[in-house]
Amino acid sequence: MNKLEGKIAIVTGRAKGIGEATVQLFARYGAKEVIADVTDIALNALANPLGPLVSLIHCDISLKQNIEYFISSSVSRYGRFNVLLNNAGVLGNQPKHRNIVDFDVNEFDRVMNVNIQGTALGMKHAAHAMIPMGAGCFISISNVEGVMDGLSLMLILLQSMQLLG
Repeated sequence: MNKLEGKIAIVTGRAKGIGEATVQLFARYGAKEVIADVTDIALNALANPLGPLVSLIHCDISLKQNIEYFISSSVSRYGRFNVLLNNAGVLGNQPKHRNIVDFDVNEFDRVMNVNIQGTALGMKHAAHAMIPMGAGCFISISNVEGVMDGLSLMLILLQSMQLLG
């Protein structure tokens, strides 16, 4: 039974790991998908076996115009979508036990731009497309690293807490 037949899912981030497994599961249940990632090679490797159920868009969600383009392109292609899966995320390059004195604000900005701002803007633009339909679903993936220790992991915890409200 194709539980998701007729549904359109758009997915951000990592054409590997949880993102890859979710894309495969959605396809197995009949959903059409638009996948965004910054890594074209991983996108192509994921999409090729899934065939026509999957469309690809190169997208860096830390850039405001990219996430808006991703959402609008998905709507243009299918006329609507039912699910936004926010899976894009970065851990950052802060060493695990680095002291706060050595905190790198540029790396912090990069992590926040991808993990928080990109996710929030994705939901904002997706909501504009979903509201006229009267339905839709956001799924936001957080990271298990958020419960570990260290400065870089503190940033992930902050991001995870922000996503969970």
